[in-house]
Formats: sequence, C-alpha cells, structure tokens
Amino acid sequence: MADPALASVWTTYRESPQATLRQHLYSNLVYAHLVLARSWNTYSDADVRAAAKTMLSSDVFRHYWETTREQKRRMSPQSPDGQAFQLFEEALADIRRTTPPDPS
Repeated sequence: MADPALASVWTTYRESPQATLRQHLYSNLVYAHLVLARSWNTYSDADVRAAAKTMLSSDVFRHYWETTREQKRRMSPQSPDGQAFQLFEEALADIRRTTPPDPS
C-alpha cells in the first residue's frame, strides 16, 4: 500500500517491512473476495477449497495465513469468515498430507 497512513490501520503487520505489508494486504484482499463470493453463493465450498489450495501453495500467501491464522480461528464457526477459515484449514491439511517432505 502506497499510503503509510492507511497501511497503519492493519496493526497485525505493524512491524513488517513495506513489501511484506503490501503482500499481506493483497493476500487479505483475495481472501476476502473468496469469503464474499462464497457467502453470495457465487463460489461453492469446492471452489473455495480449490482456490485455497492454489493460494496456500504460495510461500507469500502461506506467510500471510500463518500471521493471521489465530485471528481467523476466533471467528464464529457459523459466520462466513469462520466457514471460509475452515475450508482453508482443510485445504492446508490436504497440502500437508500430499506434499513430500523437504530433503534438506
């Protein structure tokens, strides 16, 4: 985000470098789009789960996810955010089950 005054609204990322802050804000924008699309019945659970797998395969998005995960976990499980969180967690579990271990 080019405007530091607006970026300061996101206190979760207060200590992050500018590049990381911008990546996290964009990641949040994409995540919020999926939450809304699902709540409007534009995307099914399967659509969101598939998008989540793609997004979570990115190191940048995974860093955003790990940074905001506990905050999202506290959402009501019946809320659109809580339901999307669960779909992303299922996608992450699928990725972890199918990703071969790093040989290093």
